[in-house]
Amino acid sequence: MGNIGWIKLSTRIFDDEKIQLIEKMPEGQAILLAWIKLLVLGAQGNGDGTVRLSETIPYTDEMLAVIWRLPVAIVRLALQTFAGFGMIELHPDQTIEIVHWGVYQKVEDLERIRALGRERARRHRERKTLPESNVTSATLRLDKTRLEGNVTSNVTDKRKNRGGGGHGQLEASPSSEELPE
Repeated sequence: MGNIGWIKLSTRIFDDEKIQLIEKMPEGQAILLAWIKLLVLGAQGNGDGTVRLSETIPYTDEMLAVIWRLPVAIVRLALQTFAGFGMIELHPDQTIEIVHWGVYQKVEDLERIRALGRERARRHRERKTLPESNVTSATLRLDKTRLEGNVTSNVTDKRKNRGGGGHGQLEASPSSEELPE
């Protein structure tokens, strides 16, 4: 899975009992901010709701505090609160897993969106690799037709200008655009 650029939040997030309880806690607003930031981290990387710096490096409380721009004490309180309410699981290797990630983020819908994005990118690459000569030749044909039309309309028969006494030579007269002003 690739990195996704958004997360899904329910418009009823603040009707959830756990969120209401967190709001009433000391530092509840900061803890809720940490929850949103945790959801964003869960979407990054693998996009599977696990929160790690990389496949082998889990985030520490101190790292999260720096990334979230929150005091370490708030980060620790937030993680304890989320774990206590069953919102996250803290694995022995310190990986944080957001519980029910697949339900809330509709993983199958995300996969469908990723597949559509891959298909769109493939079509774009194909269009970029098409030979430009097709477009150029069509443009040249159009320009050539326009040119021939202009030249044809500006060609006069010298015989007509000389009263029929010419040798059948054709002469191009300047168009109005070519006349000096």
